[in-house]
Amino acid sequence: MRKIFCVFFCIFSLAIFSISQDIIENTKKPLSKKAGRVVDLKEVLSIHDEGDTYYFKYPSNLKIAPDGSIFVLDFWSNQLLQFDTNGKFLRNFFKKGQGPGELSRVSDFYFEGNNIIIYDGRLQKILWLNFNGEAVKEFKVRRKARFMFRLYHEDTYYFIQYNIQFTKKNPSYVDVPYHLISIYKDGNESNKLTTFLLKAYVVPGMGGYGGSFNIEKMITAPLANRYLFISHSTEYLVKLFDAAANKIIRSFSREYKRVKPSSEYKERMKKGGIGIDGKHYTEPVQKYRNDIQNLFVNQNKLWVMTSTEDKKKGILFDVFDPEARYVDKFYLKFTEENFPQYGDISRVAVSGEFLYQIETTPEETYVIKKYKMEDVN
Repeated sequence: MRKIFCVFFCIFSLAIFSISQDIIENTKKPLSKKAGRVVDLKEVLSIHDEGDTYYFKYPSNLKIAPDGSIFVLDFWSNQLLQFDTNGKFLRNFFKKGQGPGELSRVSDFYFEGNNIIIYDGRLQKILWLNFNGEAVKEFKVRRKARFMFRLYHEDTYYFIQYNIQFTKKNPSYVDVPYHLISIYKDGNESNKLTTFLLKAYVVPGMGGYGGSFNIEKMITAPLANRYLFISHSTEYLVKLFDAAANKIIRSFSREYKRVKPSSEYKERMKKGGIGIDGKHYTEPVQKYRNDIQNLFVNQNKLWVMTSTEDKKKGILFDVFDPEARYVDKFYLKFTEENFPQYGDISRVAVSGEFLYQIETTPEETYVIKKYKMEDVN
């Protein structure tokens, strides 16, 4: 099995380097003869909180480890929880403090073999733990901007760095620079690799602070601890970063009919918002929804969750192979009350034939559900 994987990986790598950096334009019709089928979700596991052992306050950042165990971050309650494949609670990796092996907060985490790499944005440090919760190593990362930890490759850590400036007097649209940077193993050396400009609606407040709505969203999905798929525009476009080359090596798209926001979507948007200096602001509704809602890597293929939805069929997913060819599409039938198009994109994860989702119960508590994906036709 290992030999087969290595052969595949070599073929994949050669395919990557054989393609130019021009945008690869796919047609609207994929290659698969089964394209357009409906994939149903059959519940196989449900994880509820247990109160004394652990609890779900605001769970997010749902990820599946290489061994199949389930990880979920509960940022506001100092919990980084691990469950086995059967939903049995294993441990909370969060050990509060500022000393060795301790954390102030978990900003993000990443898997490397049998280790979990944790980034603590408050203490500005990277901590390695094994799956038994034992500290392996740690070091400081001293940066003032906001960081999103996205990829690890050969002693190098890749972050998305951004910093919103609240300099204007009135709410306005602003292009915010997001930098993809690399940090070497000791945390002292860093390089700015490329910059993306993402449109945001910025609301200034008193004292140089404020709030913002991300009109264009930074969405990423890692592959094989070397590649990073990136979506950052409102229109259908995916870029592929190669850590070995330290650059974007490919951009690709497909013909796509843009989707206007429905009346239901507009009503949901009104229920959110932010409060700044005693005033309430909601996100401005755009003419079209963002074409790409989420990205997943599953079995060495990229799954693109689109803005196209059908109340009977579900949400449209596109599938691309390692050569950026549009090979398949299917509709995924999420339950109506947990349609993820309107929520936190970090609450959904896929691995093999299973989909995992953080859902809200009628009692307004949270539950993690594991579904088996099954073709309806």
